[in-house]
Amino acid sequence: MEINLIFLVFGIVLGAVIVYLLTQWILSKKKTPLQDDHSSAAKEAEELLKNNGFKIIERGLRATILTIVSGKSHVGESPADFLVEKEHKKFIVHLHGGSISSDPADPALRRKFIESNAVYRPDGLLLLDMVDQSIQEYSFEFPKSRLGMMEGFFRLVQVLFIMSVILGIIWLMVYLKLF
Repeated sequence: MEINLIFLVFGIVLGAVIVYLLTQWILSKKKTPLQDDHSSAAKEAEELLKNNGFKIIERGLRATILTIVSGKSHVGESPADFLVEKEHKKFIVHLHGGSISSDPADPALRRKFIESNAVYRPDGLLLLDMVDQSIQEYSFEFPKSRLGMMEGFFRLVQVLFIMSVILGIIWLMVYLKLF
């Protein structure tokens, strides 16, 4: 009986150690290079941000996104490199190291920034170019589409129709001497 109890306690301790080590291994695989304090790119980026007056609030952000397609949920993430603050405004920062285009017309970059804008709701978006050692601020403005103009036209037609119906009813009531 006493030997079984020793094996049970040993098994529980061994199982707990294995679960702990597996958890640490899985979490280390999920870290971005910026979450690793030893990353030289992260230190260089932080230094560049601080030199430009930004206060670093958070590093290696990851927001969960739930995409629903035909009623089925798909879980994804929206990563960002930094959340910074300057003059009481919060900015999401994405690093550019040469592997992606920094051209504002590039669809991949634009989608990344639009997604970050929708997910994190910052006051601004920044692209930190590690090659040029520069910071570019991005913002989006969506001009009215032609569909919006058509909507306005149909609303005008609806208002005119309703007004003509009301005037027609009033005219009919006057003609029939009900008014």
